[in-house]
Amino acid sequence: MMRRALMRRSAPPWTSPSELDSDYLATSLALSLGVAAVSLTVLGLQSLLGPAGLGLGAVLMMFVANPLSGLSTGWQWSPAPWGEIGQGLPLGAAGSLLRSVAFFDGGGATTPALVLAIWAVFGAVLIVVSAGRSRRRASAAVHRAS
Repeated sequence: MMRRALMRRSAPPWTSPSELDSDYLATSLALSLGVAAVSLTVLGLQSLLGPAGLGLGAVLMMFVANPLSGLSTGWQWSPAPWGEIGQGLPLGAAGSLLRSVAFFDGGGATTPALVLAIWAVFGAVLIVVSAGRSRRRASAAVHRAS
């Protein structure tokens, strides 16, 4: 009997929208903005610098932004100025935005959302610069060949 009840459940209970105390859409958008900021920055660094950019992005996000983010305790518990620096990085801003949206109805969400938007735009600009640079190299190679 218990086995059938477990098999009927399609998703774990913590993934259900009804488990959130806040707006599911707003929380999803906050998570998406955080993922976009991190991934676009790493992708932009990789597209501009090659494999070294991927390594730089991984080190920046995992070994610098993660410890300074204050996700496990709150950035206020970090020694000054490291907590403030962590909030200027994507992981710290994503954690603050998620806390603001999920638990405080968006109170205090403006600054972290702006920080994440800036990181996402920065990553997109790096991608565009890299694409333009590749296009110029390709057209220069075509002109030299002809």
